[in-house]
Amino acid sequence: MADEPTSINLAARLIFIFKSINRAGDEEILSNVWARIFELPPTDIIQIHVHLAYVKELIRDYERQVKSLPEANQYLFLEPVPTMLTFVTTRFRKIKADRDILSRILEKLYLASDRLQQDFPETLIPAADLDDISKQINVLITSVKASQEIPNSMRVILFDLLSAIRQSIDLYSIRGIRGVRKELFAVAAQIQEQFSEFEKAQDTPEVQGFMALFKRIDLVTSGVLKVRTFLQAAAPIVVSLLEQINRTL
Repeated sequence: MADEPTSINLAARLIFIFKSINRAGDEEILSNVWARIFELPPTDIIQIHVHLAYVKELIRDYERQVKSLPEANQYLFLEPVPTMLTFVTTRFRKIKADRDILSRILEKLYLASDRLQQDFPETLIPAADLDDISKQINVLITSVKASQEIPNSMRVILFDLLSAIRQSIDLYSIRGIRGVRKELFAVAAQIQEQFSEFEKAQDTPEVQGFMALFKRIDLVTSGVLKVRTFLQAAAPIVVSLLEQINRTL
């Protein structure tokens, strides 16, 4: 069995996306291909557009990263950017019309990936950790829905926060670890805003489970990035709540 890769770069993330498009049948409509890549029903137009916005963000991040390279030939790596953005905004075009274009995009992305891997590698979250976190989120969502202990206001808060965290994990192949961290920061802000609600429900298994999940994702992602945990650096109210809930977390 081949070793699991330990790092990736922005071009490699785009390669995964555009290889998936290129594998589609000639007669397939691009909107259906995007739905399959995102593992969404083709009728879920809102979520497809949400995901496409993150693909566009990825392309723009790639563009900025390439522009920071010192090479005079960076224009080769930038050449596919406008075309990639066109794919993000196109819905009803058939794949057969774009085979040659896709081949040229992938050719440039492979060259860029080799170069970006030298200067901008991103350490991957181990697949086992991602899988375990996803399972923990799903278990918590089920528990929140069924709980008779937490008030409805707290149920809505937890469900919304868990859904946001789950989406950041589902979009990991596109947004990467910084997308997960960014969502974690947004969740921490919501915890601080809703601190009184969390404090009142701190003894419930759902709130305790949610805070344990928050801490686990913080530890995993900060460990991969080799930075201080968010709890150590910027969230004193969240730390306070964790201490009140369970000093052994």
